[in-house]
Amino acid sequence: MQDSDANLTTEAGSTDPAVRRNISVRELVGSAQDAASQAADAQGKSKIHLYDALQIMLEISELLENDPGARESLTEAYKEREIRADDRRIKNRFVPLAKLIFAGHEKKPANISRNAAAVKYAAENGIRSENLMAWIEEQGGVARCSSLEAAARRKAGVKRESKAVKILHELLAKRRQKATAIQPVAGIKLHRGAKLFSILFELDEAGNYAPLGSNAENEQTIRRYLADELPKRKKASRKVS
Repeated sequence: MQDSDANLTTEAGSTDPAVRRNISVRELVGSAQDAASQAADAQGKSKIHLYDALQIMLEISELLENDPGARESLTEAYKEREIRADDRRIKNRFVPLAKLIFAGHEKKPANISRNAAAVKYAAENGIRSENLMAWIEEQGGVARCSSLEAAARRKAGVKRESKAVKILHELLAKRRQKATAIQPVAGIKLHRGAKLFSILFELDEAGNYAPLGSNAENEQTIRRYLADELPKRKKASRKVS
């Protein structure tokens, strides 16, 4: 029994994913935490230990893809450390895992997010755990990978917004085709330079519409008039890191 335990410890501490392939998630997490601790304590070799911890993070992610038991085990580990991993507001799935591994060893919370972003960027580029160390070095290091991930995320956000604006313009074009031109409404002051504006009418008891005022509009504010036709937008929420 002692020999078996010794073998598990040796395999879990290995930097070779092929050697660790039969190790449980719990043991991989423990090995990554050891590497994170060594990275915090080491001087000249801190980067080597950091890369080992990041490599194990990605390896755990790979294991979770096809192993329901591994996912359950990791969920229990999160609960024990009171780490929220099922919050839909978490945009980076590696953040809870980074907290599990680096919390208590890394003094700067920003560095935990940086580590998670670097691994996320690697995963999104199809990098496997066994190639992670070399790939991160090729990109310029962990901080550089984190910056590249943020840039890619911003670019994706711009693309989504551009698509939404395109849809808005198409809907407005359809409305213009069906619209009937009217004369300026008496008593309503038009806003100089504004091409889009709303007019507030009140319906009186006689069934007449009385204009009460107007307001300049833009492409953001007019969305409420097209809400039923525009794609549903996600509600803004507090960022969880």
